[in-house]
Amino acid sequence: MLRKLIQAAISISIVLSLLAIAMILVGHDQSEPQLFKVLHLCDGMPCYLEVAPGKTTWDSALTIYEDAPGMAFDPNTNIAANPPGYNGSNILLDVEQGSPIVGGIVLDIRSTDVSVGSLVLQFGSPCSVNVDELPNTQILMYDSGMEVLVFTSDLDAGFLKPTTPVFKINLFGNLTSCSPLSSIYRSQRWKGFVRYTN
Repeated sequence: MLRKLIQAAISISIVLSLLAIAMILVGHDQSEPQLFKVLHLCDGMPCYLEVAPGKTTWDSALTIYEDAPGMAFDPNTNIAANPPGYNGSNILLDVEQGSPIVGGIVLDIRSTDVSVGSLVLQFGSPCSVNVDELPNTQILMYDSGMEVLVFTSDLDAGFLKPTTPVFKINLFGNLTSCSPLSSIYRSQRWKGFVRYTN
């Protein structure tokens, strides 16, 4: 009896060890999204292609955008197609008319490799989640001036998962708190991957 129990314990240990090794290998196989090679923190502020809203001058930003490989940037509209790091478009914002400093950057993301889980791994947990009046729309707020818009599917009904895709990232130089931009949002503290509803 004892011999069979020891054999069963050894068999279970081997199976669990093999599962752990397989999970490690699968985890290493999943590379980080290309976006995080060009979107990161610059001196504690979010920046894209080293352009940090609230810090980088328009002249510097325009030069960086015009020189970015593969990017088609229109300086008349401040809109870029084929931005490095993701499939989508990019807009430089002049938040304060006539300011010599870039006020914001909008990253419209059409690729599905950027998820809430990958974002949390890269930037840490957001400080709050704002639930929009639009169904299943949530805005993750970071105190560094970054807000991230996500849609949860109708089936998920507001349940935020690590695999929930990110469809827009807004970077603002003048947004340094987790307060919502408008009173139409119901702000909630970040509680992890749970259901957030209005």
